Amino acid sequence: MTRHRSPQERRAQILQAARDCFAERGYAVTRVEEIAKAAGLSKGGLYVHFVSKEAIFDALHDDEVERAGEALALIRALPLPAREKLGALAAGIVARYVSSEQHRRFLLVLGEVGLSTPSVQAKVRATHAMFVAAIAEMVEEGIASGEFRPVDPRHAALLLKVLSDGIEGAIALGYEMDTAAFLQEAVDILLHGLASRASAPAASPRS
Repeated sequence: MTRHRSPQERRAQILQAARDCFAERGYAVTRVEEIAKAAGLSKGGLYVHFVSKEAIFDALHDDEVERAGEALALIRALPLPAREKLGALAAGIVARYVSSEQHRRFLLVLGEVGLSTPSVQAKVRATHAMFVAAIAEMVEEGIASGEFRPVDPRHAALLLKVLSDGIEGAIALGYEMDTAAFLQEAVDILLHGLASRASAPAASPRS
């Protein structure tokens, strides 16, 4: 006998099926009928929970944003120096991206839809801004504690966010790398620079 599922369970079932369909086929060609079939529902049964394919996609994006916000809050609350928080954030972002091909594919689909759909683009930009604000706050903590030299926190945060996006893109394209070793080296370069102290130019004498 089939167990009756709660509305919340049905919603999660539909979203998982939709994520699979979008990741495999892309957004434009995926039909509501295919999502319903993958979820084990009729088309009418799916419409009880979502009014359209767009509504399903929006819900998937909202779930991504909620998970990202929760992860950011946990890292910001850690009793760690700012540099360790930034390292934990980078490791967490890349680890999730590396561990789930479906997640990688969905983010690529999200970017594709965002290029042609203003409402989705606005949400993607808002998520980006959320990350930049959180990173800037960590940079400000590091400046206040003396870990980092005085820089513009927002510019530094934008640089770090763009770099993490670039790493995700490289992974999506199949670049081969030892992710753990790469992240450790990348964080070290970002914190200390490439130039050795011996090769740094001498300060100009004051007149």
